[in-house]
Amino acid sequence: LMLAHMFCRIVEFDITQLFVFRKEIGFTASEYNFLMTFENFFLLFHVAGVIPFLSNILKMSDQSLIVSSFLLRGLKMIFTGLSTQKWMVYVVNILQPSVFSVPAIMSIASKITPKIDHGKVYGIIYFVESMCDFFLGPLFLNILYMYTVGFWANFTFLLFAGLCICPCLLIWYSKQYLHGDENI
Repeated sequence: LMLAHMFCRIVEFDITQLFVFRKEIGFTASEYNFLMTFENFFLLFHVAGVIPFLSNILKMSDQSLIVSSFLLRGLKMIFTGLSTQKWMVYVVNILQPSVFSVPAIMSIASKITPKIDHGKVYGIIYFVESMCDFFLGPLFLNILYMYTVGFWANFTFLLFAGLCICPCLLIWYSKQYLHGDENI
């Protein structure tokens, strides 16, 4: 799940940066900085308001938060890939599903591991996250984007929108075949 999260996060941030600087959309550096400020505001809104509301008031499970995170992420990637104007990119960035999955993944990890191993598990998760930041963006996704942007600029977004379904299927499988254990 964390690996899927990292793939999608890199597409959300790294590839979006390359995408919006294309001449078709034409962001300037200051407009991109404003976009990141706009995005971070909604990130804060989701962390401080939406996640507590969903988990505490609506009592959504960790699995439901992860599934909704990946489904919203897929929608965000589709709409980002289909954006042709600056205002469209701003509207799409109101969705901040990436903040849903990490707390839910960490919660599941803490529930299925002994308390004494929490530090090891979190260390492994953050190691994977760091390696993904280092390798996936520069060595894989940027190259994929570079080779596909010429014939279909939104290919990377649509590919990873489709891949967002994989974690949802994994959670569905775990609920169906692992006896519906709420901790998985």
